Amino acid sequence: MTALGEYLREWREKNNLTLHTVADAIGTSISTLSFIETGRFSMSDKVMRKLADFMQLSDKERVEFGILRNASRDVWKINMTKYTAEQRVVLASFVEHLSGGDGDER
Repeated sequence: MTALGEYLREWREKNNLTLHTVADAIGTSISTLSFIETGRFSMSDKVMRKLADFMQLSDKERVEFGILRNASRDVWKINMTKYTAEQRVVLASFVEHLSGGDGDER
């Protein structure tokens, strides 16, 4: 299971949302979303952004999961797979600082 897939499942269950509800909201199939949650399928950048928007992920969370970000026409494109976990934490803190300190600017 991927970190984002695991987080998605926990978030969805915590918010009492079905696979159907989330899949419908982001424009994908239930089976695709299930595969994402279990790590059997990787998401396109477009689906990642839609999911992040639907889940209302903070900038820090978006960086931690390596999600491409397009907010206020500022484009963030970070390939997080080439960084260690420690480096990702530093990058997330930096993004939080750039976004005004709370990490929730959208």
